[in-house]
Amino acid sequence: MSRTPFRFDWIGVLVVGVTSARAQQVGHLTLREAMLSALKGRPELVAARSQVDASAARLRQARSGTLPNIILQGVATDGPAGAPTFGPLENPALLGTNPMSLEGLAADPLKKQFGAGITINQPLFDFGRTAHLSAAKSNLVQASIQDAETQAASVLLEVQRSYFEVLHRKSILKVREQDQIQRRSTLEQARAFVEAQIRSGVDLQTALANESESKSQLLAAQNDLLIAYAQLNHDMGSTTLSTPELDSIKRDSRPIDLPTSSEEALDMALKHRPEVLSLEKQSLAASQMIKGIRNELLPRLDFIGSVGALRPSSLITTDKNYAVGVALSIPIFTGGYVEGRLSEERSKKNLVDAQAKALIEGVKLQATKTWLDERTASSQVETRKIQKVAADKALELASERYRLKLSSLVELNEAESLAVRAAEQLASAEFALEIANSNLAWATGSTLKDFAHEVHQALGRTP
Repeated sequence: MSRTPFRFDWIGVLVVGVTSARAQQVGHLTLREAMLSALKGRPELVAARSQVDASAARLRQARSGTLPNIILQGVATDGPAGAPTFGPLENPALLGTNPMSLEGLAADPLKKQFGAGITINQPLFDFGRTAHLSAAKSNLVQASIQDAETQAASVLLEVQRSYFEVLHRKSILKVREQDQIQRRSTLEQARAFVEAQIRSGVDLQTALANESESKSQLLAAQNDLLIAYAQLNHDMGSTTLSTPELDSIKRDSRPIDLPTSSEEALDMALKHRPEVLSLEKQSLAASQMIKGIRNELLPRLDFIGSVGALRPSSLITTDKNYAVGVALSIPIFTGGYVEGRLSEERSKKNLVDAQAKALIEGVKLQATKTWLDERTASSQVETRKIQKVAADKALELASERYRLKLSSLVELNEAESLAVRAAEQLASAEFALEIANSNLAWATGSTLKDFAHEVHQALGRTP
């Protein structure tokens, strides 16, 4: 029976030794360093950045509607005037129609000639349809940035939770190590009493069972710590397992400003949560799209200019190497295409507005709940501290009473279990408080505000 505990000890020492060696290799890791590492390494943020870049590209496409369109063209044909070789498909012999969709001097309807030219098409006035489209795309860019920041805030919260989980598991491991020392001391005391025939053999067997269970729980705590480290590495975007030494968190030294009342929490959440700001921008974009599409039913004025070279012909009375003009387009009937797009955009706006209303109510609930959770967790820590002090004193008294043969081993075992439970409950309460703080900071947008510069860098944007 004595060999098994001895071999079990070596397994525990080996696990702790491996953990310590790895921690020495990677050094210390602060919470802020872990969060910054996640901003650089998480693939979700790379995808979010691509979405922002795609939105910015669509904005450039929309703005191109106000810029000139320059085309370089050339053509050489051989045939009589009106020959069907290069005419349009609808009526190949129709004179005055641009062959093969060419424009400017290169598109002269004479079929036996050569020509080349540069054509410039400059929109002059479109009743603001391009301006509205550009404004809509600009708002969508801002919305995509807010969506990316929402993803970044979630990543930062995940790192905080996993970081605190490691600290929590380290606290539990410390409790289990202290419990192992206490159980071993009780075992030696019980063995001494049994060998001196002061106590029955039942005490020794009970102490052996308790000490063996303590070893099993110690190994489980060691494994839980490694699992917590693995989760932290994953949340940081790392593919390797490292076990750095983490810094304990002091509430009075944290840089994030937390609200002091539920009203302040609500106000901060509605002002700083990127989800709310994203839907606001999407609603504005939908409004601009509706205005832009409605203006497609209005006239459009374009300037067209072309300069180049053209072979003289008997049908051309003046030999000029340029041509200028204006084009006025007035939509008469679109077959319901524009009307359909208007209906679609109105439905999109109604959807976004409904989503915004639901989200605002959800954000309010989150802000209120996380603020109350933080108050509750804070009070529970104070309660657990008092319970731990009482449990430690009870264990000290029970140990002394057992040593003086004034009580049974059952009483000592109960005191040991109570002390372990109180220590674990305190560690869990402190962990719950840190998680509550993190949730409150996330719900009110404080975390994102504190890391605004780093998040914009990760997304490739200028703050």
